[in-house]
Amino acid sequence: TVLVLDGRPRRLAEHVRRLRVSFAECYGRPLGADVAAVVTAHAGPGTARVRVDAAPDGRLTVTATPFDPVPLPEQPGVDLAVHRLGPAGAPRHKFA
Repeated sequence: TVLVLDGRPRRLAEHVRRLRVSFAECYGRPLGADVAAVVTAHAGPGTARVRVDAAPDGRLTVTATPFDPVPLPEQPGVDLAVHRLGPAGAPRHKFA
């Protein structure tokens, strides 16, 4: 999921790199799709979340939704706890 502010994806290269590495490690072949171009094409004006899912066959599913973040202090009932995992306990890939 990529944050888009004023139509510009944030940290896009890092997101694309992670997706490409995970895809190659999970499926044993490179992801051929131009992920950056697809995200940029879905990055409309304003603030949005652009989610990219890569299927095992390499097809991409892209979902863009408006995003209006609410600061944590304004969210009743939310407790934030940060847990840092070392390399041995860190998940290597994200799956939906």
